[in-house]
Amino acid sequence: MIMVAGVLQPIAGEMVFIDHDIQIINADQYGDVSGLGRYAVAFPGQTFTMSLSAPVNYFGFWLSALNSGNTVKFYSGNTLLQVYDAGNILDGIANFNSYLCNPTGIFVGHNCGEPYAFINFFAQNGMFDKVVFTQTAGGGLEADNFTVGRVAGTDVPEPAALGLLSAGLVLVAARRRRRRA
Repeated sequence: MIMVAGVLQPIAGEMVFIDHDIQIINADQYGDVSGLGRYAVAFPGQTFTMSLSAPVNYFGFWLSALNSGNTVKFYSGNTLLQVYDAGNILDGIANFNSYLCNPTGIFVGHNCGEPYAFINFFAQNGMFDKVVFTQTAGGGLEADNFTVGRVAGTDVPEPAALGLLSAGLVLVAARRRRRRA
């Protein structure tokens, strides 16, 4: 997705995590963008849901140790708008190998079999108010730095047939690695 112009507007409201499968654990080689904090994780067969008190058209998060079982679903009420799995996300990562290994804090260079990246999602038409994270198989879904808002003044030159949501994979990890190099 290409944003010609846009401003992210913060929203007033709550971001509430629901479901009993969410686990918050201390930073390790698999999760937490800072390497010093905590992150959310779901293991195989587990799901956690982020419910928003106000609808948004932007969602971003740090996806650590991306693996084939990671799935993210976007809803408006109970209506499923779009599903992204590891394959969709990996397809959007140019120069995939440059995202392998944990790039953060004391865990730099650990777990080099999986990519690490900040992922941005923009709703093309309309809004969403729920994001569901599922780990379908193997490994875990590790995530933190959840960011939501409304993007105003965007021009997204993609046909509506591509779906309501378009993954704009703005991968901050590359910049971090380049700065460290």
